[in-house]
Amino acid sequence: MDQSIKDLLTRYPVDAWRFLLPDLARKLGDPVSWEFLRSEARKHDLKRKGYVMDLPIRYRFTKGRELVVVVLVEHWATSRSVNLHRTAHYVLDLMERDPGCPVVPVALVTDLKPGVIPERLRLDDLGGGEPVLTFRHRTQVVAHEDLMTWRRRSNVVAAVLTMALRGTMPLSDRARLAFLELEKLVDAEEVQRLSPLVFQVGKLDAEEQERIQAMKSTLPEPHFFKLLKNEGKSESKLDTARKLQEHGVSWEIITSSTGVKPADLKKATAASSTRKLAKK
Repeated sequence: MDQSIKDLLTRYPVDAWRFLLPDLARKLGDPVSWEFLRSEARKHDLKRKGYVMDLPIRYRFTKGRELVVVVLVEHWATSRSVNLHRTAHYVLDLMERDPGCPVVPVALVTDLKPGVIPERLRLDDLGGGEPVLTFRHRTQVVAHEDLMTWRRRSNVVAAVLTMALRGTMPLSDRARLAFLELEKLVDAEEVQRLSPLVFQVGKLDAEEQERIQAMKSTLPEPHFFKLLKNEGKSESKLDTARKLQEHGVSWEIITSSTGVKPADLKKATAASSTRKLAKK
């Protein structure tokens, strides 16, 4: 899955910036350009095995001045895998390559149930003075990010990682919601390309994947979104909600997509029945 995550972030570098470092994205805005740097750390001893970083990206911004930030993304499928010593090694290498350029190390953790993740390394001075070395990295733990908050932000990276985002929705509904969002953001070919990663993140077995794919195929192309084309009128929203319910979609997804709640549909159905009786 590591290579698939790397490909996702490479294909959508702006969405990656917004998802991985939302506080800096709010402060600096979107980058105007980006560059993927050499991932091999430089070797000072050619006899030793070299290190390979996951994904170092150089972002450039303009807000009265140019600011260059190198974001080092390290993906860990489980919280137990996080290796701060390796990350610190990479950061020192990037600092040596380009002195004065800010380097922001961030660990992307896609574990569905992450444990405690180390954030600091510290080497104390035996004499009691300032620490000889301190190192801290940022972490973006997908399971700590709210599903519905990210859905409102129309972010491809977040959509692909829907299965791991925080929320009470069952995994099967999360998968449907991921495809619902992706079909809104990218074309059909790209949805097909990203589908395997959606399932990998959720750790769904083959049987669960087949059931979700079958559910998608029962809806007219492009799946959910032909049902959602006419959101401007309340009657269309009610019709959409009714059709989605008929296809077994959960009310959490229906309400999120259309704004219609179970009580609204019940009320509309009752009113329709009353009008039919009145005509008789």
